Amino acid sequence: MINDKWQQTVNNGAAAFKDKRYADAEVLMREALQEAEKLQDELLVAVSLDNLGEVYFEQSKLKEAEPLYQRALAIRERKLDPGHSDIVASLNNLSALYFYQGKHAQAEPICKQLIEIYEKVLGAEHPEVATGINNLGLLCAAQKKYQDAETHFRRALTMR
Repeated sequence: MINDKWQQTVNNGAAAFKDKRYADAEVLMREALQEAEKLQDELLVAVSLDNLGEVYFEQSKLKEAEPLYQRALAIRERKLDPGHSDIVASLNNLSALYFYQGKHAQAEPICKQLIEIYEKVLGAEHPEVATGINNLGLLCAAQKKYQDAETHFRRALTMR
């Protein structure tokens, strides 16, 4: 059951984030994280970590976001079934973070893992699979693996 104090703090933080009041959003999301930790609810902790990570990510504070996203993923992988939508969200967050940090080699296996999950859960021809394959192409291109990138782009285009 979600705690009312935690939920209200998250809602207020989300409103501040939406209004681009990032300093306020950061304070509120930190409070929500503290509340979740006090409640010893690991899944609320993971949500709180993601929320705070998003505040940092939006401000290009990628070094601050990275350990938050990593911890959220670790919690979710330990507590949830493989392929759960919250694990997918954590993988997406971490993959995007690594891409923007220029850590393309770290993002690539995560992107491949996402494609495998999408294929298994959604089916091989689902548009989300094509998006994942396209993203893999972008990662390969950023690493100057142009032949691999072209292969992925062509596959994604064919699927679409």
